[in-house]
Amino acid sequence: MYHFTTAHVLHHTVNPFYQSKRLNLHTSCSLKSTPVRKATQARGVDIEHVEKLESFFTDQGFTNVVCRHVSCPIGWNGLEGDMLLKNIPRVMEAMRPFIMPVMGVGQEEWAEIMNRLQQQYGVYRTYNIVPVGYGFKPLQN
Repeated sequence: MYHFTTAHVLHHTVNPFYQSKRLNLHTSCSLKSTPVRKATQARGVDIEHVEKLESFFTDQGFTNVVCRHVSCPIGWNGLEGDMLLKNIPRVMEAMRPFIMPVMGVGQEEWAEIMNRLQQQYGVYRTYNIVPVGYGFKPLQN
């Protein structure tokens, strides 16, 4: 699972709009008390499960497993930032039916929030910190 804004909301630099009362975020934020976390938890989705990435690899027989976090800019720093900027609205749209009720916002306010965020990602140099992992899987004879 893509680690939501899945990753964006979990670890990032926080632009001022994210510090609003609705999103309850701060610079060292965790999803544990955010509307995103509450909404996904209510649907039985553990979006923090990705933090156990190393055990996924080792449980499947991978060796020399390396897991780390990579910074991914949103809307700045070239092609990668532009690509993520285009992807974030799709992620948010997919999560909208679950997050809106928890946030207590209607369609109009949701659209305003999404528009403001989209405009501010590059301005405030927002980025995701995304967990990545790789390893070797021995060939079986």
